[in-house]
Amino acid sequence: MNSGLLGFGTAIAWGTGDYLARFSGRAIGADRVVFVVVGGSVLLLFPFAYWQGLSALLHPTALMWIGAAGISSALSMWLLFMVLARGPLAVVSPILASYPLPLLPYALAFWDFAPTPAMYAAIAATLAGVWLVARAGHKTEHKDGHALGSFGTTVALTIVAVLSFDFVVIGIREASAYAGELAVIWASRVVAFSVIALSFLFQRKTLAIPAKWWLVLLAQAILDTSGGALLFWGQSGAGTTVATVVSTAYGVITVILARLHLREVLSFWHIVGMVLVFGGAAALSALS
Repeated sequence: MNSGLLGFGTAIAWGTGDYLARFSGRAIGADRVVFVVVGGSVLLLFPFAYWQGLSALLHPTALMWIGAAGISSALSMWLLFMVLARGPLAVVSPILASYPLPLLPYALAFWDFAPTPAMYAAIAATLAGVWLVARAGHKTEHKDGHALGSFGTTVALTIVAVLSFDFVVIGIREASAYAGELAVIWASRVVAFSVIALSFLFQRKTLAIPAKWWLVLLAQAILDTSGGALLFWGQSGAGTTVATVVSTAYGVITVILARLHLREVLSFWHIVGMVLVFGGAAALSALS
């Protein structure tokens, strides 16, 4: 299948899942959402992991990276659902889409990565876009319900979510040198789920999820897992770059849904910032 279509499928799945997280996170709490979504992904990914082979996961170095990725995954997904619930989505989603940026120092040091002038331009555009989105969001008068809590705290938590997700990316890439990527992703999710379950145990917290939300949570788990599977499928062929670039538009999908259904406010500079972030992130993916 066309790599661009697979990348677009990833964008649709992840963008829609992030939009749904705004409602489920507010209704039942980010911790309960992440428990169900990560647990669901462990079940959904197992057949693919088994197909790639599980024995290679026991390599000591692979186990170390999988453990680090799993712990970071638990933190990043909890923060992800928290900031999506806090909103506004039109501010949070573009900042989340800038995740390729913090990976660059590690790539420069350990992945034999040599940026070109075009890459530096894309980096500058993305950074400028993040600053514009955050500043425009701070200056905008948001309607009741579009943003919960301190705006500055939301931006800070979103940045931490990005950084912790980058640790997940690094861990999965390093562990994938010893085992199949889908098997590594599954194993990291097992670790993440274990961390989340232990946090519930120590807090003596129960799921206590109303029946009407289980269908939404199931949809989120399916969207999260299918988005990753489509991206992996798209990257496995000749169109690796195309699939990756198109998938970065997932934040655009979330913002469009927020604008259409929640009537979130978008100022001129907000739109300019989003274009810079999404364009810069896509350019970095294409040029890397």
